[in-house]
Amino acid sequence: MFIVVCVVFFIATTAHAQQTSDYEPDTSEIFNTERTITTPHHYDVVPGTDAWRALKNAPEKRAACYVSAEEASRMTTPALIQTILDYPLIIDAYAYDNHMIGMDAVSTYFPCIDELVARNDATEQLGQYLQEDDGTNPLIALHLDTLMKYITCRNNTSENAEGSMRMYTTTVYTPKGSPVTAFVNMTYADHSTDDPNELPMTYARALSLHYAYLSAYNIISVLAGVNAAYNCHAYAWYSQTSTTYCIAEPDPYIDDASYVASTCAAGRKVTYQHSSSYYDHSGIVDTATSSYSTTKIISKWGVAGLYKHYANDCPYYKSNTTISWWRLNP
Repeated sequence: MFIVVCVVFFIATTAHAQQTSDYEPDTSEIFNTERTITTPHHYDVVPGTDAWRALKNAPEKRAACYVSAEEASRMTTPALIQTILDYPLIIDAYAYDNHMIGMDAVSTYFPCIDELVARNDATEQLGQYLQEDDGTNPLIALHLDTLMKYITCRNNTSENAEGSMRMYTTTVYTPKGSPVTAFVNMTYADHSTDDPNELPMTYARALSLHYAYLSAYNIISVLAGVNAAYNCHAYAWYSQTSTTYCIAEPDPYIDDASYVASTCAAGRKVTYQHSSSYYDHSGIVDTATSSYSTTKIISKWGVAGLYKHYANDCPYYKSNTTISWWRLNP
């Protein structure tokens, strides 16, 4: 789950076509797809502005910078690509351990992604953007490369889907003694494949993502800086002190009843789920209230930092998200 693997991506996203965008327009209308829009979408509300700071949660932010499927269909491919690169919440894709799954999540509330996937000239134009990138913004090349890999996986044309990992595995155990596979000492390079054409995650890019998250979300506090060696599931379910383990999913802790479903309370585990097949994200409740907008969660965001944030203001929350609370089962 930690590398850009098309096989894992397709297994985890079989419900992609059935997912409903938080702000999906009426698709019954047959749009005029003549591409007459040659300039990218202008975002009126962006991070760093008072208008953005006034937005209370992730769905409000997505609504403020929403681009309709109709507008996207009318754009030329260069205008569409620039619209995606300018999208304030494209950074959400990297809050997931697997960037392909992350980009798939973004596509459910940002129609421009699916529109680009459908374009025959998408990879050619993205390659042109990569050639012209001057490196001023370390995230631009990462976005372009991720989009190229995402299009390849969506079109199922990858010749080297599996790649290999450079960290090693070990076994940890749930409170009831069930084995859990853990990945130890992952580096930034381990978050991509061994494909020499793959643009790897780096410390500089992770740090840029960290600052982008600080700008885009109302993060209450930063508890730890960027780190590629541990992830949200390991932090929440295995150890809050060890920062060298990654766990692909929390299922073993739930399946053996080490933890059972409960109500929201400080110290309990929390999961975010968009599909019945896997959990997108895990965290720990810091402060429990009756509202997602005031309940505080501590969680690790991809290769970025460990943050205290509101339950509904993070990359993993959408209007159709299932948030579950879990308590230790003695």
